[in-house]
Amino acid sequence: MKKWLVILFSLVSAMVAISCQSISKSENLCTDSWERFIHENIPTGDGKGHGPDLGSDEWKSVIEFKLGIRGNTNIPQRNTKAWCAHIDKLLRSKLAV
Repeated sequence: MKKWLVILFSLVSAMVAISCQSISKSENLCTDSWERFIHENIPTGDGKGHGPDLGSDEWKSVIEFKLGIRGNTNIPQRNTKAWCAHIDKLLRSKLAV
């Protein structure tokens, strides 16, 4: 029985890793689909349809706040792909835990 649980756990872990990789490969940084992916994992609205427009400076500020990095000096400027890459890396590291 213990052996089967280990095998099952291993399979589930592998499926999760593959899923994260496929999301990573299919999402291009700073695109509408990437912003939706970020929003699905870091909601910025109030649950009633109210919140900043995806991709806006206000939205990016909320994303930084929810990741606990707003105000840090090492964050790239919000209007750059470097910002998207930074946010993407932080989110994916949190999802992998």
